[in-house]
Amino acid sequence: MKTFALVAIAGAANAFVSFDGLLSSDDFKFMSYIATNNKFYGSTDEFNLRRGEWAKKDAIINEHNADPTQTYKLGHN
Repeated sequence: MKTFALVAIAGAANAFVSFDGLLSSDDFKFMSYIATNNKFYGSTDEFNLRRGEWAKKDAIINEHNADPTQTYKLGHN
């Protein structure tokens, strides 16, 4: 099962490779999030959905953390 998950992650990573052959910073952060939290998505559609939701939350987190008036920091969990 873990081998399948790694192959699926590698395949999904290939979907994000840009024209210059590199992952964007956001794509790399998402792939790191998947690996760190042992996430598994059963299909490309689910992977893309989760990537989109992660990106929305990442934007909220970055905006909040950039505000010097905030007394706490947000992060992915």
